[in-house]
Amino acid sequence: QNISVAIIYLTESAKENNIDSLYALGVIYLSKEYGTRDINKGIEYLQLAANKNHVEAQFQLFLIYYSLDCAMLKIEKYRWWDKVHWFKKKEK
Repeated sequence: QNISVAIIYLTESAKENNIDSLYALGVIYLSKEYGTRDINKGIEYLQLAANKNHVEAQFQLFLIYYSLDCAMLKIEKYRWWDKVHWFKKKEK
């Protein structure tokens, strides 16, 4: 219940463009800990804070996007390997 109250107050403060509130909302919405997980909202709030030069928000976004890029590279690597493997099978 405390997190619900915190979200209400942080949201009001975020409407006034308080960058620390924007960042805190981003962290809360990205966290599994509070039962409020909403990845899109979390990234949106972090982006708003990062656009206002909040360094921690910028770093968190870097980590998120970097991990997504790595995941996508792994997916593409496996897709590439499957194609190579398929062509080798076809040649036999």
